[in-house]
Amino acid sequence: MDIKKSKVIIDGIRFDSTTNEVITGEKRIRLEPKVIQVLMLLAHNANKTVTNEEILENVWPETIVTSDSISQCISKLRQIFNDNPKQSRIIETIPKRGYRLIAPAQFVDEIQNVQNELVITEKKKSQKIRTILSTIAFLVSVLSIYGSGTSWGIGIAIVVAVTTIVYILSYFLVAISDRPSHNIKITKNDM
Repeated sequence: MDIKKSKVIIDGIRFDSTTNEVITGEKRIRLEPKVIQVLMLLAHNANKTVTNEEILENVWPETIVTSDSISQCISKLRQIFNDNPKQSRIIETIPKRGYRLIAPAQFVDEIQNVQNELVITEKKKSQKIRTILSTIAFLVSVLSIYGSGTSWGIGIAIVVAVTTIVYILSYFLVAISDRPSHNIKITKNDM
């Protein structure tokens, strides 16, 4: 877990610890690195209580600070989320212990992995289509040769030629439909 090199989406808001930015729609806000690091630590431990000691060890190693520093970071995060500490929907305070992120956290790498899996699935589907079309062309060619009484030598040449042509055409047809403008895009709402 690298809290300094993570990108996460929480409640529709994107946080990037590599640039210390919060991205909401077209708006970018730069935050103090420690605020982002506290959020990333909570996100990596979503739905688990992260104690004040764990936060201090991970965000302020080898530095002496009080729990007030943590409280200030949590307060800034709650402002961004418009989260009420008394009726929290994002960051819950665990009295005298620490904090817990109770909203779903989706790391950007996970979203990209799902997108990649969908693209691979689409390519496999395209390959199946080409194989089916080639098989149909092969069977139609064989049946037409059998029915026409053409010699088997010429018939086999025709079957190979027709099957190859159909396979090549299906490859180009599928390739055209696989252009980037048709790629599937996933947003947080799709998850």
